[in-house]
Amino acid sequence: MKKQIVLLISLIIWIDLSATHLKGGQIQYRRINSLTIEFTIIGYRDINGVPFGQGVFDFGDGDKFGDDQNEQIPWESIEDLGNGIERWSFKLQHTYSGSSFPIVSYTESFRSAEILNISSSVATNFYVEARILINPLLNPNSSPVITHKPGFVAVLGEKYIASFAHNDRDGDLLRYKLITPLQDKDLTVNGYRYPNHSEFGATEHTVFTLDPYSGDLIWDNAIKPGNYSVAIKIEEWREVNGKYQIIGHTTLDFVLSVFEANVPFLNLITPSFSCLEVDQDYHESISIKNESKVDFKMNFETGLDSLIVNGLKVNEWNQQWADSTFSDSEMKLDLTVKADALKDYPGLNNVIFNVSGIALGSDESRVVNYSTNSLVAAECKDDKLISSVQEEFPSITVSKDGMKLNFTNSGWHRVSIYSLSGSLLKHVNTNQVKEIKIAYPFINNTVYVILVRSATSLTTQKILFSKD
Repeated sequence: MKKQIVLLISLIIWIDLSATHLKGGQIQYRRINSLTIEFTIIGYRDINGVPFGQGVFDFGDGDKFGDDQNEQIPWESIEDLGNGIERWSFKLQHTYSGSSFPIVSYTESFRSAEILNISSSVATNFYVEARILINPLLNPNSSPVITHKPGFVAVLGEKYIASFAHNDRDGDLLRYKLITPLQDKDLTVNGYRYPNHSEFGATEHTVFTLDPYSGDLIWDNAIKPGNYSVAIKIEEWREVNGKYQIIGHTTLDFVLSVFEANVPFLNLITPSFSCLEVDQDYHESISIKNESKVDFKMNFETGLDSLIVNGLKVNEWNQQWADSTFSDSEMKLDLTVKADALKDYPGLNNVIFNVSGIALGSDESRVVNYSTNSLVAAECKDDKLISSVQEEFPSITVSKDGMKLNFTNSGWHRVSIYSLSGSLLKHVNTNQVKEIKIAYPFINNTVYVILVRSATSLTTQKILFSKD
């Protein structure tokens, strides 16, 4: 009996020591040739925990890596992301025997301890997967990748907005979905509750939503401090023989930590997802609210050298701010990319830029991230991906100040206003609201085309703007 007690205590201690490190992970892949795939296994780790990489990678065809203790992990990099988080990664290559549609996965025992919205998280496997289409007859396909540093930290009582937008090098359409985290293939974790559950102090008005087009995750706002598990599925859609079909997906599983901050986070008022017509310039603004006037260092990450920030080329802007901080209560950044540069930017739903920085607070430095993405396509439509379910078109009220649209539900909506000639005049993205007010220099007695997209429908209507 004493021996059993000692073994039980040892097991509990071992689980505790092995569990407090995993903050998230994802699988990315790219095709080397028709049947050979290179996989990148990414883990986000608490710097105070044990190393990442103690799990097993399943290639989906019977072969595995990590189940043999003699196999050495080919580490690629370890990167400090700030906020006590590191990004670990390693690569594996595998050649398949023929065409297939396998699910590959990475499983590691014991998630982080004390995750509030998973039952017994410390005893639950961490599991992420990717589904890949291996078909030598189709154009090559590689997974979408997240090119910026995702934000895994939220502040108690403050609105959390973070972009999990990915780039797709093949130009496939991407759709983002919140899912229940998995502990094995087709097996969800036990007792999962979304962070806006009443158990965590949320009310019916608490928003926790993921924009299916832009990948923006919004939580307005956390009431209870602690760790919450979140999982996102990123689907790839491609037009094949005139029809759109899913050609793969990846899952991103991570822990979102909520804490009380002595110094409030900076509030970034950022542009929403932008739907750009062909030959249309990108022009948006970011407003950074810094009510506590903390010192803030910033940097832009982008694949577009032609991004202009407040009149400066992006590399010149970064050089200017490399050794500088600002502590003003507010700063406005005007961003521009010319249409000629966007023509050569590969793919749809791609991130135009990521702005990151370090807020130097009284107790610790905190990394602040935001990225935005844009769809560049003729007419900005992908009707074949829209469900046949049609929402009732919103009622529209016109006044001298603009338009007011009232919806039947409070889901996600995107409103685009066009002239009769087809020019995009105004674009608005909203979440969890039933009413949208649009201020624009509309011309009296002029006909406009209103396009409204929700998560399940696309509707259009012509209206005569008359404020008389």
